[in-house]
Amino acid sequence: MRIDLSDSVGYWKYTWDISNIDEIVLDTHNVIKNVKSPHDGHGLWLNTKSKEWIISQDLGNMGDIILEGISKCEELYKLPYNSVEIGSWVNVVNKSKTKQTIRNSKTNELIYHKHTEIEQRLGNPLPNYTFIFYIQMPDNLSNDDGKLFIKDKDGVEFGILPEVGDLIILEGDVPHAPVDAPNSTKDRIVIAGNVIFKNIKTTKTFI
Repeated sequence: MRIDLSDSVGYWKYTWDISNIDEIVLDTHNVIKNVKSPHDGHGLWLNTKSKEWIISQDLGNMGDIILEGISKCEELYKLPYNSVEIGSWVNVVNKSKTKQTIRNSKTNELIYHKHTEIEQRLGNPLPNYTFIFYIQMPDNLSNDDGKLFIKDKDGVEFGILPEVGDLIILEGDVPHAPVDAPNSTKDRIVIAGNVIFKNIKTTKTFI
């Protein structure tokens, strides 16, 4: 379902089956333990991978979630394509002291980021969409704690509070920022991914 926040920005929201959420949380903890990150963005693999590669791997719950994210993005994309690539990671906003820089230390303003800009700096393909599966959400919230903030083209900010099991999809160039929850007893944990659609031209040879 598309939810418009203003004339220039919005997001899509879907709901995931969370009957096995405890298993999924355990899977994310294993990733966090095995893939060290100074910023709490724990990459599931190096570089982007094709949809076919993901299907061919035994990725369990992670694979199911990532393929669902790709599937929803495919429903949204209206241009011709013959190749889908994905980069995916587990992201944590720590309950006690997050490694991510959430706010400007001088102004206390939220620090927004765009995935297109991040991937461009890294020399990676630019994502058409970013999906975010909310696996665990913080508790003991007050004010804007735990929200995801989204900014439109006029700089207007909108805060949404996802729930466990939500799948949020943003266009790749939408500025967004997660908010920490300093009084929470639980980390915020998401499985996220950048989805890139390509229309690769094939060269025909005549013999």
